[in-house]
Amino acid sequence: MLLTLPAAGFGGLERWLAPAKRLWPHWAAHDEGATRSIDHVPWGRLLAAYLVRDEVNLFRYGHVSPADRQTLKRFIGYLVDTPITECRRAEQFSYWVDLYNTLIAADQHDLHRARWCRRHG
Repeated sequence: MLLTLPAAGFGGLERWLAPAKRLWPHWAAHDEGATRSIDHVPWGRLLAAYLVRDEVNLFRYGHVSPADRQTLKRFIGYLVDTPITECRRAEQFSYWVDLYNTLIAADQHDLHRARWCRRHG
């Protein structure tokens, strides 16, 4: 069987292969009148300390100090405890971006530590 794809990309192919998108009402909830502001300063400080800016920005996972790992864990806890449905859409966007990035940073650190332990343990 031969599958022909448009030259400009996949076109509508994704619609046939991907599951139907169903937005969960809980995650669509927001409050545009909210005054709640999420404090992103701890993550900003970690980025200032460990981000290497180049053509591709890199986070130095293996160099994060034990104290900064605790800061990262506390910040993740703070984000998780934030009632995100009580925030404005723009605040929610920053929240989701930072939550994703901090979880990746924490996971990468654990991954690097596990690899080190396998090699040296």
